[in-house]
Amino acid sequence: MKRVLTVLLICFSLLLTSCNKKNENLHRSNESINSKDVINDDNSYKIFFEKQDVNIKSVDRKFLTNDYLEGLDNNPIRPILDETEDGYFYFDEHNYIIMFYDKKSKDSIIFCNKPNCSHSNPSEECTSFTFKYRGYYDGYLYTVSDDEKMVTLQEGKEFIPQSVVNYYLTRVKIDGTDKETITKLYTVYFEKNEKGLYIPSDYIHDYTFHRGYFYHTLSSQFKGETIIFLKRCNLENHEEEVIISQKLVVKLRLISSLKGYGPHIYFIDRRYYSEDFQDNDAKLCRVYIDTGVIEEINVDINIQDYFIMDKYMYYVLKPGNLLYKMDLETKESELIIELTDETYLPYLSNITIDHDYIYINNLNHNIDTDEDYDKECRVYDKKGNLVDVIDLDGNYIRSDKTFGVSGDKLVIAWASEKNSFAYDYYTLDKSQIGTGIHTLEKLIESAD
Repeated sequence: MKRVLTVLLICFSLLLTSCNKKNENLHRSNESINSKDVINDDNSYKIFFEKQDVNIKSVDRKFLTNDYLEGLDNNPIRPILDETEDGYFYFDEHNYIIMFYDKKSKDSIIFCNKPNCSHSNPSEECTSFTFKYRGYYDGYLYTVSDDEKMVTLQEGKEFIPQSVVNYYLTRVKIDGTDKETITKLYTVYFEKNEKGLYIPSDYIHDYTFHRGYFYHTLSSQFKGETIIFLKRCNLENHEEEVIISQKLVVKLRLISSLKGYGPHIYFIDRRYYSEDFQDNDAKLCRVYIDTGVIEEINVDINIQDYFIMDKYMYYVLKPGNLLYKMDLETKESELIIELTDETYLPYLSNITIDHDYIYINNLNHNIDTDEDYDKECRVYDKKGNLVDVIDLDGNYIRSDKTFGVSGDKLVIAWASEKNSFAYDYYTLDKSQIGTGIHTLEKLIESAD
């Protein structure tokens, strides 16, 4: 059931993020766009930006700085491995277990110190098994648990889930102690359709850790109603606060791509005005973490994705071949990369950015076809000049996981030869960039 639900969510996500229609009009607003009303009329839905009082508590003054806060800011350049002083935490997606790679021994072990544990069910005893891994942050490993109680009848009988399943944010210290539930995240509803199958409500849940808080959004659609919210949870006292809450009838609104930088949380607010998802636009917004007030960043409504590094925002416009660079202080933008190679379209959003380079890979290009193309990573400087091309052909790649950067190494993960649901991890020393000679070294081999 978990695998089926995952497939449904992936399909829903791809549908929502791939159905954007070209629209040249820019929408500008200096008002807060928090809202909690039900909207039925098409016209009012398009222009609705009603002010709403947000009752959130002020944050610690140390959080209101643009400087990077070590250990408190979520590092956007290491998305595939959670690094600590002693090693790396990562998630084995094939076996649903959290693993730890020790830098000294160069071995991977299961993150569980319970004797005779099977690591096969989300029990209170096992700290490694989980269906949803949310990563390492400030001394804890975060996962998602649920109150689901499945009942499987005799062979040939139907499979019956609960009609309502609640999901919770849980965490455990990296020494395996103090496992606890932090807050309720969202609810999934199940309904039996005309074929007798239990269908879950469609939903997309996005999240980020930033300066002592867990920020998360939900866009859920069930029985013709859409529920969206943006909330945050104080990770010290577990208090939850609502920043956006809204219900829509039929029409869809998707809040996603949460990223924290300085005293703001950034996100894309994508609004769909028709049931076929064709009439839509997107707004790039940010929340001031001390007041909850939301403002729009004036960029083209065809924004696809964005990345923030060193007080600059890099953003991609659909169809995915234009990369702009914006100075967050002056709000001035310039086009720095335009790809015309069809091998890459529309995959410019496969980007990792660190303090030195922009890395663009095409490992996700036509992953479900037999088309032959050159698998590679193109490396650019911050002005958009091509520095190097890293050849990734000759490797078994069903689909990429992502790129990341850890110190002076580029980290690459892709599906293993043994199992397409697991990943092998490789590193490339950044000193090789610009030389034309690249040696990938295996860091972590996927478990059987």
